[in-house]
Amino acid sequence: MTDLDGAGVQVLLIATATHQDGGLPSVPSVAASFRDLRRALHERCGVRPEQVTAVLDPADARSMALAVAGATKRADTVLLVYFIGHGLLTPGGDLYLAAGNTTELTPGMAEHQAYSFAALRQAVLAGRAASKVVVLDCCFSGRVSLGGTSLVTAFNAAPGNGMYLLGSAELLARAPEDAEHTTFTGALLELLAHGDDAGQQSLTLDAAYYALDRRLRERQQPVPRRVNGDLSGNLVIAPNPAFRTRASTSPRQPPADSVCPYPGLGPFPVDRADVFAGRTAMTERLVNATAAAFDGPGPLILVGASGSGKTSLLNAGLLAGVRTHGLPGLPGATGWPSRRMTPGRHPLRTLVDALAPESSEAAETLAATDGVSGLADPLLDHPGQRLILVVDQLEELFTLCTDTEERSAFLRAVTALAEPGEGHPPRALVVLALRADFYAQAVVHPELRTALSDSQLLVDPMDAEELRASIEQPAATVQLELDDELVPLILGELGGATGGRYPAEALPLLSHVLQETWKEREGLRLTVSGYLATGGITKAVATTAENVYDRLDPAGRQAVRLMLPRLARVSEDAADTAQPVEWPLLVHGVSDETAARDAIERFADARLLTLDLDTVRVSHEALLRAWPKLAQWIDEDRDLLRARQQLAADAASWKRSERDPSLLYRGNRLIAMRERTATPGAPPLGTTSADFMERSWRQHTRDGRRRRAVFTFFVVLALLATTGLVGAGFYWQRANQAQQRDLARYLAAEAESQRDLHPGLAKQLSLLSYQIDHQAGRSALLNSQHTPGVINGDDPAYDLSYSTDGRVLAISTGDSIVLRTRNGDGSIGGILSGPIAVTADGTLLAAATYSNEGATSTTVRLWDISHPDRPRGLAAPTTPETVSALLFGAGGDTLFAGTATGRILRWDTGDPAAPHPLSALRGHGTEVDSLAFSGRRGLLASASVDGQVRLWKATGTTPVATLRAAPYTPPPFLHLRSVRPAHRLAFDSAGGLLAAPATEPKKKGTLTTGDDLALWTLDDPRAPRQVVSADKGVSSGGSRCVEGVTSMAFASKSKRIVASCGGSWKTWIYTYGTDAILPGANNTDYHSDGGVALFVPGNAELLLQATDRGVQVWDLSNGAQPGAVGFIPPAPGTGGRLSMAVSGKRLLLAYQGVGTNWLRDLTVRRLRSTALFTANAPDMFTGQDIALSPDGKLLADTETYKQGKDTYVNLFLRGTAAPQQKLGMIEVNNGVGALAFSPTRPLLAVSDYNGLVARNTKPQVVRLYDIADPRHPRQLSTIEKTGYGLVFSPDGRSLVMNEGSARATEASRPPAGPLVRSWDVTDPAHPSASWSVRMPTGSSYPYFAFRPDGKLFALYDDSGTLQLWDIRRDRLVGSPAKVSTGSRGGSLTFSPDGTRLALIASSGDYDVRPEVWDVSDPDAPSRQFYMPSASSLYSLAFLPDGKILAVVRASAGIDLWDADPQHVITDLCNAVGDPISEKDWKRYLPDRPYRPPCR
Repeated sequence: MTDLDGAGVQVLLIATATHQDGGLPSVPSVAASFRDLRRALHERCGVRPEQVTAVLDPADARSMALAVAGATKRADTVLLVYFIGHGLLTPGGDLYLAAGNTTELTPGMAEHQAYSFAALRQAVLAGRAASKVVVLDCCFSGRVSLGGTSLVTAFNAAPGNGMYLLGSAELLARAPEDAEHTTFTGALLELLAHGDDAGQQSLTLDAAYYALDRRLRERQQPVPRRVNGDLSGNLVIAPNPAFRTRASTSPRQPPADSVCPYPGLGPFPVDRADVFAGRTAMTERLVNATAAAFDGPGPLILVGASGSGKTSLLNAGLLAGVRTHGLPGLPGATGWPSRRMTPGRHPLRTLVDALAPESSEAAETLAATDGVSGLADPLLDHPGQRLILVVDQLEELFTLCTDTEERSAFLRAVTALAEPGEGHPPRALVVLALRADFYAQAVVHPELRTALSDSQLLVDPMDAEELRASIEQPAATVQLELDDELVPLILGELGGATGGRYPAEALPLLSHVLQETWKEREGLRLTVSGYLATGGITKAVATTAENVYDRLDPAGRQAVRLMLPRLARVSEDAADTAQPVEWPLLVHGVSDETAARDAIERFADARLLTLDLDTVRVSHEALLRAWPKLAQWIDEDRDLLRARQQLAADAASWKRSERDPSLLYRGNRLIAMRERTATPGAPPLGTTSADFMERSWRQHTRDGRRRRAVFTFFVVLALLATTGLVGAGFYWQRANQAQQRDLARYLAAEAESQRDLHPGLAKQLSLLSYQIDHQAGRSALLNSQHTPGVINGDDPAYDLSYSTDGRVLAISTGDSIVLRTRNGDGSIGGILSGPIAVTADGTLLAAATYSNEGATSTTVRLWDISHPDRPRGLAAPTTPETVSALLFGAGGDTLFAGTATGRILRWDTGDPAAPHPLSALRGHGTEVDSLAFSGRRGLLASASVDGQVRLWKATGTTPVATLRAAPYTPPPFLHLRSVRPAHRLAFDSAGGLLAAPATEPKKKGTLTTGDDLALWTLDDPRAPRQVVSADKGVSSGGSRCVEGVTSMAFASKSKRIVASCGGSWKTWIYTYGTDAILPGANNTDYHSDGGVALFVPGNAELLLQATDRGVQVWDLSNGAQPGAVGFIPPAPGTGGRLSMAVSGKRLLLAYQGVGTNWLRDLTVRRLRSTALFTANAPDMFTGQDIALSPDGKLLADTETYKQGKDTYVNLFLRGTAAPQQKLGMIEVNNGVGALAFSPTRPLLAVSDYNGLVARNTKPQVVRLYDIADPRHPRQLSTIEKTGYGLVFSPDGRSLVMNEGSARATEASRPPAGPLVRSWDVTDPAHPSASWSVRMPTGSSYPYFAFRPDGKLFALYDDSGTLQLWDIRRDRLVGSPAKVSTGSRGGSLTFSPDGTRLALIASSGDYDVRPEVWDVSDPDAPSRQFYMPSASSLYSLAFLPDGKILAVVRASAGIDLWDADPQHVITDLCNAVGDPISEKDWKRYLPDRPYRPPCR
């Protein structure tokens, strides 16, 4: 009896043996395999003839699809689809099954030329059969769902639910010409005929897979791969003929009494160190590092992947080792006290419980680190002792603790324990354990950043021998025996056949399957048959969980479905993590609480769950991925779980911000959150979350009254319409528009939430939002102007290499190389790669590869990539040295490799299939980290980590010149992968310039210490000349790179240079002949781990940078500021002001530069400016403003001038038609603090005050001048007040000024805030005080502006509070509308139409950014969009059409930003990167056809 001999079974057998027109080679053995397999299915498997559909040599893909559809429709119980033939792989990795008419696949036509696996999978999964099995005997069949090199990696990925897939080979399947059958199907026929000596009575799918894997591996043939999305692996396909031949005298022995030496999904405890094996070397490293921490202040941090065994190392390695052997060099350490803890939701409380459980109030006072020593002191018996404090699962600080203040306080406390105090040594040796994928969250904390930099220990992956020891030694300790084939079988399934790299996440699965195999032991022997009975490494956890689940009653199953997903904390950017859940929250909403508790206890008995005093948690996070049913439940609940997590975080932020109403949910977001969190059976919200939602709903209800009134109007209109259809149609049209608007708002909100981590997706969601509804999507679209696109965003990018013609881009992801071309893509997997290089013509690829992450030897592999979708391996020379840099010479005839020893290896690659080694170049004494080659000049440049740069002739063996650059220290560990290769040298396309990171300057006149660029001209390569910047007033674009420059690159046919530094980059522009080096664009917003940055060949406007989330694509069409539509140099002076006016057909712009006042003519169409006039300007303390008259005919500026030997400062009036000529002068006693022209009369207001010049003692006043005759300005009046800012009302009747802060009358009282006062100047000869507003205490400088119609007054202080006042009859009316923009404020200006307000707001602790607010409804101002951050911004102004915003940026110039969305779309699409994936499309727009926004 088999599972294939019953009713409802359907078997579809398809084989393509003969190909028409000679497109693909025919394979005769396919026909024989087809014939004999069809017979075996009937004779050996019991399939009825009428249940088998056999298709030999299908004519085309359509006939294959029809056959699959028919079989799927007929199958009720089991569906088996078996294909034999050619498999073809597209550049994107999609598998196609060849039909009779299939030739090579043509991009865009593949669906018509062959049958895609995706279509097969879709058809099979749509069927109603309970078990669905697909077997593919073709090339690449093992790659369609594995996506990696080990079964564990594939298993931990999302499996195809309800489908069992068996593929014959990951790469090339075998069908020898002289063989009767194909290799895989032949082995299957042999198994069905003769059976498996090591197998059970029946052959299941899993048993067949194990037997085939073992046999083919022994024969050194391609081994099969499987993915089991359900439990179909237990399907019996045939009896095992070999079982009958076993000796009947060897019955199965019952299990003998024994202790299980394997902990399952749990860690090894301290008292089981006797069976903790395979980690001797790692334990020794950990113990030594802990001992070394005795002399170094601060904690030690252990970093490793989930499942790498950190907890077991701490327990059975460190703590048990200290208890037994102490610490090296520290006598008496065996008696030191130790404590172990995990942070949990309230880490301070947990720390107190670990140190002093009797102290009930210590957690509240522990925020001050002085108190932590007192908790540790009672644990220490005598001087010299240290407490050993182990903090495991440090990532709980970021996943469970939502209070950022408590998080920081906890870190300060544990750091204080490890640091010396006043007169005493550290109280403790603190060891922290962190999961590697939380490194980015950890490094932002100063306490952890120091430990990660100076005291970090990486958990090494286990190699084959260590894994073998972890299996064999514990068994030997408790007198267990192992079948000879058991360990090789386990190691083979773990991934040992793929170069000795074992995935860390497999360790808990290994421990669990060994525990389950122990339960199946025969006497004291662990057997292969017992291992197979558990389901093997990939199914043991699922089998155990399914067995527990199947034994539950319906009420228990229903409760488990509801409860278990609550034990997961979901994530979009990392693997889901486990979280403990309190019992009341876990069982909330279940219909039978008794059944629920019984079910949880059964899972705990199986060691799948762990029960603490008040909480329940999974024993290991592997359960979340290894049990398909639970993984499916989590995916089904993902939106709900994510929503509740986001709600809790937002509510906590709202509470910390003193319940700021601007943080409450609104509109579509609020409605969506209510729907998600109100799911039947969902656990109750926490107190803060419930209060937050209640307040949000109240606000929404108030806002909705107006909308309901409008809605009622449309309903009545529909009812009263003379034609019902017209009225109804109009009503439904409005309803559809509202639905579209809500969708656009949702996409816009999602774009903002994804912008930091997934910028490419955010950019496209913004575009889609705007396409659906312009108004709703406007903000997100404009916010995207400084957002990069992303290529290959699902993987990290460790190195990049472009062919010179731009045809091929190679991306190293660490364990694969992705090839991107205009005509298709390809990839090379199964390697651990370091530096990569592509030849200039893009036909040859080289990569330095390693056997493991600790390897010191290197294999340099070469591939022919002339067809990137089918890369062909050519050669693999090896070297005992570590290769750290790789580069092809001109024409690809020579390959250079820099090594850790300082040698530069060379190979003659004229015949890349047989590279010939050449003599090595010797000249560096330390590691060669970077290489660069100029084909035009025949020059090679090399740099070593000590800063030595050497120039070589391409054919020479001795350097022709030696230069000095900055030394290089590779950054601290950031990932489990190797450190990114450096590319710190670059030639320009002509070979006349060489760029490198600058060392500290040794002589005056070279680059300053703030610079990172050293540049040499190579007119004579034997005597390079370092460039000295001719423009001493130009900054190099910011402070020096702290982490060290990791790459340099020129744009082709351009003198634009880019340098990368960590996650940031900066650019310069070099002008040949003048030696001017001008600063260009730079980016510091995206702080992801970054690497090489380079320009797209032939396109100086597209910049790529490798990051930990793919390759970012930046549009540098504006070379000074990505995303801006224009830029006006040079850099402004400190605090430089900006003024604009239209004069005739000219748009004039005046601003303060460094020591220079500028008047420029701005061409709006081209956004280019021409300098009309410059004048010497004083420092910022003497001349703080510049102004153009409203008609643009006059310029008022503060200038310095000489009379004899003395220098003077005064205010001058100049006509803009002939600005070189001074019209008039206004003497000032102190300096110019502010200027304002009246918009209606020839009147100029001048604030005469001295800034910070203490020697000026004359009164600080504001004067009004009649400038009807600018040659003879006439003073009309004086206001005896200090004016720090001046502005006229649009009707010219009022002058508003900032009179500064009042002085405190008592020392104990803080000074009052600044006073903003309005003066009536209808009679400018006799101004009189009008209204005034006192700013809040604590603010120091207010900014203000009138709306162009004069009916609204905006008042904005440096604390970030914006007030909007109504004005009637020159008076402020009522109370202002208030909104907080952040912690700091700056300049502001209205748009010409008065509907928008641009201002400078804080964007973080130190940076500021321009923001545009919608003030069309002054009672409810809302942020419309923002531009990128900068360290300082001085001033801003709209151009007259209101579509462009000019922003004065410190140390740079004036950025011009487009405020018109229609103009932005093209620029955004120019650097969009990869189009939005179909998976993301279905997530956000499931009901719309797939149409990426940029095509």
